[in-house]
Amino acid sequence: ASRLAERDDATARAELAVLETMGPEHIAEEWLSAALHPELPDLDCPPPPEEMPHLMRLSVLELTRELVELTPGYRLVLCTSGLSVEDVAELLWDSRGNITHLEIFNMKSWMERQQANLKPISELQQALNEGLGPRVKQIIRQMVRRMRTVDEERAAKFRDILHNVPKLWEHYRHKPLGSRLGTSSASRITYGMGFAIKDTLPRKGRPARRYRGRQLFEIPICSPVEEVLSYTKPRNPSIWQRAASYLRWLPGCSHLGLECRKAWKTASEDFHVCGQGNIMNLGGLSPAVGNNLLGKKKDQAGAAKPGAAYLNSSFCNWLKVLLGFVPAFFSFLYTQDWWVLAWGGTFIWFGITGVRNVVQMVLAAKGATRDTLIHWRDQVSVNRLCDSLMYTGISVLLLEVMVRVWLLDRTFNITVAQSPWTVFTVLSIINGFYICAHNVFRGFPKEAAIGNLFRSVLSIPVSSLYNSLLYYGLLAWGVATPELYLVPSAAVVSKMSSDSVAALIEGYADSQVNLRMRRWDYRSKLNNLFDCYTRLELLFPHEDALIKLARPGGLQGSGGAKGKDLERAFIVNALDLMYIWFYQPRAQDAFRQITRAMPEADRNVLARSQLVLTREREISQLLVDGLLGRNFSRPLAFFLDKRKAYLRRLSRMCRPGKMREPGMTRADRAKKRSSPVKSQSV
Repeated sequence: ASRLAERDDATARAELAVLETMGPEHIAEEWLSAALHPELPDLDCPPPPEEMPHLMRLSVLELTRELVELTPGYRLVLCTSGLSVEDVAELLWDSRGNITHLEIFNMKSWMERQQANLKPISELQQALNEGLGPRVKQIIRQMVRRMRTVDEERAAKFRDILHNVPKLWEHYRHKPLGSRLGTSSASRITYGMGFAIKDTLPRKGRPARRYRGRQLFEIPICSPVEEVLSYTKPRNPSIWQRAASYLRWLPGCSHLGLECRKAWKTASEDFHVCGQGNIMNLGGLSPAVGNNLLGKKKDQAGAAKPGAAYLNSSFCNWLKVLLGFVPAFFSFLYTQDWWVLAWGGTFIWFGITGVRNVVQMVLAAKGATRDTLIHWRDQVSVNRLCDSLMYTGISVLLLEVMVRVWLLDRTFNITVAQSPWTVFTVLSIINGFYICAHNVFRGFPKEAAIGNLFRSVLSIPVSSLYNSLLYYGLLAWGVATPELYLVPSAAVVSKMSSDSVAALIEGYADSQVNLRMRRWDYRSKLNNLFDCYTRLELLFPHEDALIKLARPGGLQGSGGAKGKDLERAFIVNALDLMYIWFYQPRAQDAFRQITRAMPEADRNVLARSQLVLTREREISQLLVDGLLGRNFSRPLAFFLDKRKAYLRRLSRMCRPGKMREPGMTRADRAKKRSSPVKSQSV
């Protein structure tokens, strides 16, 4: 390509254009076609049967029988691209039920207009699956009429099929003829990344007709789906779920405290062609692209501009704060006569929101306790804080200007001095709906969104309490008429009460998210650990290898390469669990919940596997040798400083008799405690 570009004449440019667009299809057409290879048999004019290979001499029935014998539970899919309904019926008859599925739709073939017979093929498939003998006869009779004018020999064969229709649909009466969908995305020109049913996608996951410049086409395939809701007991119920479980006897409350899970049921044999389908291709259709032999052209590179998603994060955060600050600042200037709130109300409002968000995020992660090494600043999400400041700035315009001044004061002549309960109730209700709406838009946990909807009820008495405290505080300060300051401060007082309640609701929701994430972390690591323990027991069936692992030297070469790999895996898993314990939010609470549900034997194995951390010298050498990269000083200091405290706390949690084993009653636990036989401890 470089040499052709240097020549830059008409011949070179033409050859370069061919190279730029060359792909698998071009190679197949230009170099692998039958016309260029006369030594290969021509399928249009086949040679005599005795000169053909063995597989090419087999009939459809013989070929499908050989394929059936390859593997049990097979699926033999017939691609319908370029086939008519007569071809499909004839192949189904010849194979005698060995064809199990039809590729009812192929994206590439459909775009190349090779699937003009989708509807009649789908009707034949449905008639066979539903056992509709008269309908199958009607379809075959129509085929006979069409074949009379085209091929009398095939017409005679279809008449034979017509007389033996029960034999045809008998093959698929008990095992329906299934459906398959395909894209044939095997080259640079892709036809999507697979298919999905629209009903099963969330609303945000349903793309529009255009997706990143790619046209999405309506696919004429329908699949009936059934939404199934199941209610199960949560594995680790929260305080609210335990409290709600006592109210299930009330009418309409049978599912309180249970987890709702949504599933979808469909069957491949139910795919059928329809006018407006509910199947869509993921990713759209990408246009043909070149091989980029000479790099991007200058005009193309200049025209390609990144979108708003590529803006600098700091710039986006400042822009969010500015979008919230401007309406809040002018709202206070418009509504307030007292200079403190007129010029400083926005800073007070933003200060309440900022402090509440920081405290909420830190407490939700337990980032201020001595048991962890998490710094409180690491738990504060700057992006989330700036989002909150933007939405709270917009709420000033809503609550202060539109609701308190325009609606309540000027329209209904209601002020805080006359009826504080009415003002705070209206402000709290509207604020609750506003916060719930933007929580749902931002993708917050449903507990936080629903809780913020009802937090207005809780913030009403809190608002009155704050208002009373300010009233008596101003009186104690020596202010003769506190109403002059309380009336314009109604929105700020409502904001303080609302954020006080929000700190509890959203903090609880955030803590549950952290717990769920930590349970995922621990379960993945514990699965790896118990898998290693199983392999260790198989390698050393007659001795306690976990005790060996905890001693200096470890397995000392026994077990060969497998033993060495297992020893390293135990060390890595123990270090990972130690890191999660100290550096992940709510990790110790999640570990306590998981071990509480474990049998005593599993807790014993878990605690003993962590004793590999007592091998200080070997693990330190591993860290120095590059187990975690070149910057090993901080991980090494962390390991040497915290391993003893970690093992002490973990062994205390896993101590036999301390945790409730599943299925044990209170009498069983009392009997176990009084038994003279002691369980093996760490």
